[in-house]
This record gives sequence, C-alpha cells and structure tokens, in this order.
Amino acid sequence: GPFFIFVYYLIVESSKPGYDIVFVNYDLGVTGKYGQVNYGESVIDFFTDLASDSFAIPFKAEEVLSEVAGIDLLREKKADALIVIPETFSRLVRTRQTSDSVAIPLKITGDLTSTNYLISAVWANELLNEFLLKETNSLGLLNIKEIPLGISGSMSDFDMIVPGILILSLIMLMFTASIAFVSEVENK
Repeated sequence: GPFFIFVYYLIVESSKPGYDIVFVNYDLGVTGKYGQVNYGESVIDFFTDLASDSFAIPFKAEEVLSEVAGIDLLREKKADALIVIPETFSRLVRTRQTSDSVAIPLKITGDLTSTNYLISAVWANELLNEFLLKETNSLGLLNIKEIPLGISGSMSDFDMIVPGILILSLIMLMFTASIAFVSEVENK
C-alpha cells in the first residue's frame, strides 16, 4: 500500500497540469467610436495573454473555426473545454455597458466526467467574468449554458464509481487469497 501511494505521489509531482480551452468566435462585432470592435476577439486575446504572461495559470487558449471542429478536439482529448461566443456578443457587451439588465449567453461544452473539463470550465467562467467586469464595470454578466459531451451528462453516480469498486474488489480478493496461503502454512 505505501509503495503504491509513493508511486502515485511521484506521478502527480512529476506531471504539471495543463488545460486546453478552445474558442469558437461567431461574434459579428459592433461599430464603436474608433471603428469596428469585436469583443469576441478581445476575449480570446485576453485568455491568450493571461496564459502566456502567467505561470500560475496552466492553460492554453486556442481558436477554431467551427463548433464541430471544437467538439472533435474534445472527443480526441486534445482540448478540455469549448467556449462558443455567439454572434451578438459584442452588441450585448455594449448594451451591458449602459444597462445591468442584460445577461450575456455563452455555451461551454465538455466531458462532465473529466476533471480537466471541470477545472477548465470553472477557470474560464472566472476569467470571462473578469474580462466582462473590466469592459463593463458591472457584475453578474454571464448566463452560461453547460452542454455535456457525449453520454457524460446521463451517467449516474453508480456508473462513475464502478471502476473504483472493481479495483477495490480485486484488492480485497488479493488479501483474501494471501490470507488463505498464510493460514494453510500456519495450520500445516
């Protein structure tokens, strides 16, 4: 037991976590005082700058052309979360700058059973709120709809713990078998 705990410790310590967030930007932008403004592009730049400027945030932001391409990356485990920026994002951010009654919808997609997705989604939510706070000077900005990837949204608690139960049963079987050998030697 202690040996396996030590090996697990070495594995965890030797690997640094990394989270890949993929964006699809459908934002059409709005015309501002200084020309065309696209807040969707600004969000992606915000994430990219944070990821490259800080060692404390171990994620990579990347833009893909379509939602289908992003979902393919999720299924291939080449990305952890997909954020879809709608066409009206810039218009809603501009409206939010003058009115607190507007919620900005975003879609985040990923495998709900993946720890990397959960961490990526929570982190992305906080960074999106930080970006929108900077742009609009108000709180409570996002209305995020989480979309499970594949069957991950329909898995029950039992389905999620079955692998652990199987491993535990194998360990208990090994203990029972080893005790049988020791008791046979002791009983001659």
